[in-house]
Amino acid sequence: MAAGAIWLAVVRIDEAAACNASKLAMSAMRSEADNISGWAKDYAFWDAMIENTLETVDHDWAYDNIGQYMSDSQNVAASIVVDRDDSVLFAVSDENADPFSTQDYAAIVADLSLAMSRARAAPMVEPDGVYCLVHIPQGLAVAGLAAVTPEEPTWEQLIPAPRPVLIFLRLLDDAWLAGVESQYQLMNARIVADRPWPPTMP
Repeated sequence: MAAGAIWLAVVRIDEAAACNASKLAMSAMRSEADNISGWAKDYAFWDAMIENTLETVDHDWAYDNIGQYMSDSQNVAASIVVDRDDSVLFAVSDENADPFSTQDYAAIVADLSLAMSRARAAPMVEPDGVYCLVHIPQGLAVAGLAAVTPEEPTWEQLIPAPRPVLIFLRLLDDAWLAGVESQYQLMNARIVADRPWPPTMP
């Protein structure tokens, strides 16, 4: 199982760096995680998502709203919609990067099983965005997930049952790390996954 299924990596700096710089680095990681989980919640809690990816799969709509649009505007590496039985309903990766294979998506979904369970445990009346770290073909990524939930659910839809899940993946590549160093004035920053972060997942 990939470490990303249960851990969120921490941005660390050289041992000689000051303690406050380490706190800034952790703030950067938290901000990224909060952003991508927030995007997942916003899009998952949208009736148009249900109409265009669950009731019928409108590939043009999905491409324009949760696919390439998210890659262009938010640097999302890939977007995945997972059905109630964990099968992949829709998946698309950034067209400007190396494509993902069907096997890649299946492996990512399998590694995110714990995070999907947490997303599905959110109240039936409104999803919660959750996050974790997962390995994708290009490297380490932050995953933001949320259970797809009707804006105004019927009584029938409020009956507890597994829900589809929307997943966004944000690659933590060299460009992202350089941006973190510049924004937070860090030096020699690097990403490691040798300990859990945060210690207790929210």
